[in-house]
Amino acid sequence: MFKNTLIHIRHASRATPRRATTRIPIQLLQDVAGLGVRGQVVQVLPAYMRNYLHHHDRACYITAESGPRIPVVSPEVPAPEAEKKPVEEVFVQEVQEETVPAFTLSELSTLVGSLRSKKSQSKAEPVLNIAGQEKEGEDNYYSIAELQDQLPKVYQISASNLPLTKGKVSDVVFKITGSRIPLANIELSPYDSPLKFIDEIKELGKYQVLISSEVEKETLTKFIEV
Repeated sequence: MFKNTLIHIRHASRATPRRATTRIPIQLLQDVAGLGVRGQVVQVLPAYMRNYLHHHDRACYITAESGPRIPVVSPEVPAPEAEKKPVEEVFVQEVQEETVPAFTLSELSTLVGSLRSKKSQSKAEPVLNIAGQEKEGEDNYYSIAELQDQLPKVYQISASNLPLTKGKVSDVVFKITGSRIPLANIELSPYDSPLKFIDEIKELGKYQVLISSEVEKETLTKFIEV
């Protein structure tokens, strides 16, 4: 009696190595999006050519025996855009010409008097020696406000100038300010008796000088110390 014998046969399978798929040259007979334009020669997979491009005459094979069917064209490569440099903005500032303001007669007189005053003060000595008399024909225009700024509060005058007349006082003012004060607009009085007016100063001491302006209706008070 024979025994049933089970024979197990194992079939060993070996994986068949896949060959690398090579691309083939073809020529496009129509524009194909994402691939190329009509007349362009490109490389594609054989399956892509066989299953899609070859249908409806989208492309044709290129072999050693049969070359391109239509004139070959090259794809148009867009030229690189030129680098745009930022345009620098140029600001043009208008330069306005400075105009010289026109001076009135009063302003010109003030300016001349101020220049004379500065020139006289730079050369002035602490003690003024006066040796002048009344001068006729000088410009009698003057401003009380200008004299207030230009004249010192107290003058020191050498005793050698005694007696000190109104004419000599007018000379002092003229040398400092450039303005000639009429004698009728000058009043002299002792410091301790300001209402006792005198024609000239004959003794040592401190005296009050009043300069008035008929045009401005104002009076300036200064002092002289001999």
